[in-house]
Amino acid sequence: TLVPYFANEDTRNLIDSFYTLFPQDVAKYNLVICLFTFCYLLFSIPFIRIFNRVNPLKSARAKRLFPASNLDYKTIGVILITIGYLVYLIVVLPFALGMIKTLPLFFTELSQGAWVGVFLLTVWAERNSRNGVYAIIAFVTFQFFVGLMILSKSESMLPFLVMCIGMIYVKPTLTRIVVLGSLSLAVFMTIAPLVTHARNIALHEVESTQNATLSLRISALASYFDSTAYDELDNPVQQGWARLSYVNGGTFAINAYDSGRPGHTLDNALVVWIPRAIYKDKPSITDGALEFNLAIQGVDTSASTPGIPTEAYWVGGWVGVVLVALLVAIVSTLWSIYSVMVLKNDAWHLFFVVLLGMRAGIRMDGMIVPDILGPISYAVLGHIALQFLNRLLNERKKPVVTLSRA
Repeated sequence: TLVPYFANEDTRNLIDSFYTLFPQDVAKYNLVICLFTFCYLLFSIPFIRIFNRVNPLKSARAKRLFPASNLDYKTIGVILITIGYLVYLIVVLPFALGMIKTLPLFFTELSQGAWVGVFLLTVWAERNSRNGVYAIIAFVTFQFFVGLMILSKSESMLPFLVMCIGMIYVKPTLTRIVVLGSLSLAVFMTIAPLVTHARNIALHEVESTQNATLSLRISALASYFDSTAYDELDNPVQQGWARLSYVNGGTFAINAYDSGRPGHTLDNALVVWIPRAIYKDKPSITDGALEFNLAIQGVDTSASTPGIPTEAYWVGGWVGVVLVALLVAIVSTLWSIYSVMVLKNDAWHLFFVVLLGMRAGIRMDGMIVPDILGPISYAVLGHIALQFLNRLLNERKKPVVTLSRA
């Protein structure tokens, strides 16, 4: 919210080109954010207090619900990173490169297992193998450049962030937190203008970045470092900060509702949990960002979002803000408690579900259906499947006792 006030004039002009802001718009935007945050805290605190009062971490029931993994960090990490990254390479990456036209959300979530593997192998390597740490850093670096190649900041940053979290988990010192946190912010601020520039260059040649060839992507990225290639490089826009500003999209959503044009992004809220194999004509739950960009800019080849608090206002006004804050508070607080239980009981086979929660938690700039409701179904199914597999391993480990007749 503060970005337009401390960014330079060129950055403010860029923000205004997306949607022009006025002081009263920003004031109401801040009011919506404050109400959402207040309601979120109001609703989540009772859950936390109940959890602290019951203190179920060491109870026998907790041990049954969250049994320790029957495989060590290294084994689980190798399995997850192998399966997840194969799905990523075979399905997710070809979709990002335009080789596949549709991508079921199931494969996207399944590929996230690779980053769970990165976390677990980071923890194992930090405790047991310096060479293992180097191997993880090499893999994360490789994926970082793959993310740049597909012009995606999140694909570049997520494995890096998960690795940093693993390092902090092993040794949670203030120095590590500050150094790795500052490094993460610096990396993001560096690649944000690079990826934005490359996308803009690619869109001069193709309708969508998905249609960009590999050579076009490479030349678009390389042109960022060529000061003579494009005049826009002389423009001192602070694109890293501009990318973190959601006040423009948020104020549009608020004004649209106030002018009698509410959003309809919750129309498919119940459909999200129906598998596409059952519902052949299931609408895409990720098209809301395209529809929002079409509404604000008249372009449906790029995606943008107002952020969940202002989307709540867009679909339901002040009542919508309160109800969505209640929903997010319940989901995120229970998911946080679940994550604590997983970590305290060494139930590492369930860390995939924890990562889904982390991903949902950092998507407050996204939209309600795909980023809050969507992951819930995969979390439930993932929990059941992973618990079954863990118990199956436990049964196979039990010694076979042969009874002989006296």
